[in-house]
Amino acid sequence: MLTDIYDITINLIQYLQNLGDWLIPPMEFFTFLGKEEFYLLVMPMLVWAVDYSFGLRMGVILLLSGSLNSIFKIAFHGPRPYWYSAEVKNLTNPEIGFGIPSGHSQSPASIYGLVASTIKRNWVTVVMAVLIFLIGFSRIVLGVHFLQDVLTGWAIGLIVLWLFLRYEKRVTAWFDGRRLGANIGVVFAISVGLVLVGAVIISALGGYELPQSWQENAAIAHPDEPLDPLSLNGVITSSAAMFGLVSGGFWVSSRGGYDAGGEGWKRGLRFVIGLLVVVLLWMGLGEIFPRDANLLSYSLRFLRYALVGFWISGLAPVVFVKIGLAEGKKA
Repeated sequence: MLTDIYDITINLIQYLQNLGDWLIPPMEFFTFLGKEEFYLLVMPMLVWAVDYSFGLRMGVILLLSGSLNSIFKIAFHGPRPYWYSAEVKNLTNPEIGFGIPSGHSQSPASIYGLVASTIKRNWVTVVMAVLIFLIGFSRIVLGVHFLQDVLTGWAIGLIVLWLFLRYEKRVTAWFDGRRLGANIGVVFAISVGLVLVGAVIISALGGYELPQSWQENAAIAHPDEPLDPLSLNGVITSSAAMFGLVSGGFWVSSRGGYDAGGEGWKRGLRFVIGLLVVVLLWMGLGEIFPRDANLLSYSLRFLRYALVGFWISGLAPVVFVKIGLAEGKKA
């Protein structure tokens, strides 16, 4: 049954890829709108220079969805189309992790769904829905996801969005009644708990080994990129960044808040300065810290992404206020 579903999508992907290379650039563009790099540009810009509160909300739902996606990928441990069949071309970057659910479908469903539910304009809802569809569709065309991967990603992403909107005010009110240290401790426990869930699932898989055919087909497309799907890197990245982001939000709130408004040149300068530090932490520490699959490497990865999150929501706003590029509190 599962093989039949795979084969149906393989036929669909082959049909789409045979339509011509003209499809690749637009599909790569829509795929970029669902990448980590794109969110690392947009989310800080919102936090620093547009709307601090909305930027935080977007960051939380993005990172929560990302953590869950990494966990579900390990739990389902499904292949990528080009792993499953050498007849499928991978027309984008290599993917070393499992396929289902599609993160490029799940995260946009949550994030762009949040945009639509916040702005509440019909045309915005239509645009966000089209973006969600095209980002997911691009992953099928590019040969890195089955149709069921995308459908599952959309479903989980919308469930995350529904739960977020339903319980956001209750959770926020609960945190408002507690001290800063206690709140940071709770968020740390949640983030570490997500990582432990991923670790438990990997442990439960025992001696699971990737089918040899998957490894051989993947090597045909990208011989220098060995598969590493049973890694905690994904869930650590999202969970740690969420811990840092939320902790920074709590800290700024305890200091009176932050106003992302102001003159255009100040907003632009905030973004440039802030992004330079993000790149330094993200790429610089990535070059320094080891990347082995052990406790030390995982701990340093957690620290690295927690620092990125804390800089975006906490340190950067405080620095901007100190140097006169922003106001500490809305009038």
